[in-house]
Amino acid sequence: MDWIFRLRYDINDVEKDWFESDEVLIDYLNDGLCEVFVLRPELYTKPVKVRLQEGDMQCVPDCCRFYGIDSIVDSEGRVIASIRQKKRDDVLDWRGASCLTAGNKNKPGIDREYSIDDMTRSRFYIKPPVKKGQDVYARVNMACKPENLKFDLEQSLDWLDCEIRNPAYAWALYRALSANRESASALAAANLYQKEFFSLLKLRLDTDTRVVKETQPETNKS
Repeated sequence: MDWIFRLRYDINDVEKDWFESDEVLIDYLNDGLCEVFVLRPELYTKPVKVRLQEGDMQCVPDCCRFYGIDSIVDSEGRVIASIRQKKRDDVLDWRGASCLTAGNKNKPGIDREYSIDDMTRSRFYIKPPVKKGQDVYARVNMACKPENLKFDLEQSLDWLDCEIRNPAYAWALYRALSANRESASALAAANLYQKEFFSLLKLRLDTDTRVVKETQPETNKS
């Protein structure tokens, strides 16, 4: 089932009494995808092969957040060296053994480490720095703001992970039902979908302060 028909069905608007244009509903879902990224960007994390720049400071693309490096790779994406995250309490540079074969011992990227700029999550630092003229690639875990869905009457959301698709759809329902301010039942349903959105993201919205907080795990009481 395409998501536009499903959304109209769930808000009881198959006959387009509320929303004449399907594009408005697409805007609501795109809004939901962005809200998920703002609140839980790590859900969008994917490994990406990145060519490192000269020097120690590296930057991820705009609207992306850095979450770590798996390994140093060659231009084809094959692992050629190990890398680890430098902790704040580390005193000495790490010089562990690398997983290299005799054929690639002289390739760059051997026994490197990285540190994260926790203030921005858009920068990280490599040690030793990349020298001028070196081609060094890394498999970087980053989360990037999703591109807007295009208008398509038969568009499916199956390609989205459930952790993203379900809360984004709940947000679209919340936005669509909130638009019908003349219906008390629609507004009540909208509030339920708003709560479901936060619940699916393992968050909660404080109704007094409007601050989003992480859901605390329940503890067994003896």
